[in-house]
Amino acid sequence: MRRRKRDEDALLAEKRAVAEDDVIGILAKYEPAVAHVTALRLQQILSSEWKAEQEERLRLGDQRKAILIVEEYEQELAFALTAGPRGVEPDAAALDRAMDILRELPLDLGWWTSRLISRYTQNKFE
Repeated sequence: MRRRKRDEDALLAEKRAVAEDDVIGILAKYEPAVAHVTALRLQQILSSEWKAEQEERLRLGDQRKAILIVEEYEQELAFALTAGPRGVEPDAAALDRAMDILRELPLDLGWWTSRLISRYTQNKFE
């Protein structure tokens, strides 16, 4: 049983890493400001979806292991959205493709991965 869980965790970690690389590859085709704004929008969407799911799980007493959104992460995203490039819109096609990729992961892991991608694009943008 432990071995199966370890194997499942390893496969999920690999799937997450591949998804992250795929989304970064998509965003790398755009100007850094567009890539960053698109990554922030991706994170904003997944954050909203995961927060609603997280609240429902907590309300139901669901004890499954998950990555929680805490206030610090919400504040970090709010700051990034206001401090991001002005007058730059996310690329809709890139956003759709990235959403499709990250939605193949569990919602909490998709959100977490979008957070990592936003940080990566922020470093490229600055």
